[in-house]
Amino acid sequence: MATCIKVNSSGAWANLIPMVHPSRLKSALAACEALALATKGDISFKVIKDGETTAVFHKYPRKGAPNNRWYNPAAQVDEGADHA
Repeated sequence: MATCIKVNSSGAWANLIPMVHPSRLKSALAACEALALATKGDISFKVIKDGETTAVFHKYPRKGAPNNRWYNPAAQVDEGADHA
């Protein structure tokens, strides 16, 4: 299955790059960061590989998520959750 990058700037996810070749992923992520820096408003990106979200980038903070850097949402821990 392919890797794609989606963008969200107004409440809905849309394909930004429908198929990213693995050798170009690093430069595609850097391009997303440049777009976030260029826009005045809020913007988010996510990488989907084999149907799973593997990385997310938010320009502005979200509850429980870092901003202005890529992170793996599966590795995030909600500080307020009960992890018993």
